[in-house]
Amino acid sequence: GTAMYAFEGGAAMVLPIERAYRHTEKMPTLTVAVLSAVVILQASVGVCAYWVFGEGTASIVTVSLRTAALGGKPMVVLVQIAWCLAVFLTFPLQLFPAAKIVETFWFPDRKSNNKWKKNGIRTALVGTCMAISLGGYSSVDNLVSLIGATGCVPLAIVFPALFHWKISTRAGGPLEGKIFTTDLVIAIAGALGMVVAISMAIRSWALSHFEYQKCDF
Repeated sequence: GTAMYAFEGGAAMVLPIERAYRHTEKMPTLTVAVLSAVVILQASVGVCAYWVFGEGTASIVTVSLRTAALGGKPMVVLVQIAWCLAVFLTFPLQLFPAAKIVETFWFPDRKSNNKWKKNGIRTALVGTCMAISLGGYSSVDNLVSLIGATGCVPLAIVFPALFHWKISTRAGGPLEGKIFTTDLVIAIAGALGMVVAISMAIRSWALSHFEYQKCDF
């Protein structure tokens, strides 16, 4: 779940970026290149953190940067400010697809008098995200694992494979009439992995004791 959380930002912003991108034919290549770079970057940061701090690596890795050799507390503050700025700038883009889906379900006719109702839906979505973060702040690693398992695994693995399977096996598709294809195998494997990751995160959260990690200034 934690590993799949790497797709939380990139996969969620593909659709809004694609809608605003002029050269949509280049979108698949661009998406693969960017997500590959993200995976390599995050894997490198994780490996370097465990190489330097070993078993003492904090679940929030910036907390481990408090040593003077790595910049001390000012470096921690700088990284946290940069992270908050990144969340502030990308959260509206990530919220937009979910809000549009909910709004279309509740208001299929696009009437201008639904403006404040739509604003209420968006406010409720933001409030829900805040409530989840407040409820899970004491165990960030398990919260991230649970979010990654329930949200990012379907978004990055299960749904794309199912959509491609549906399109390719329908009448007139390249795999018309076939049921058991590679796409279906990927979707099933992703669903099973999601169940395992959710079970492990819940079990770890229930059996372990965590303290809220914070930077002392």
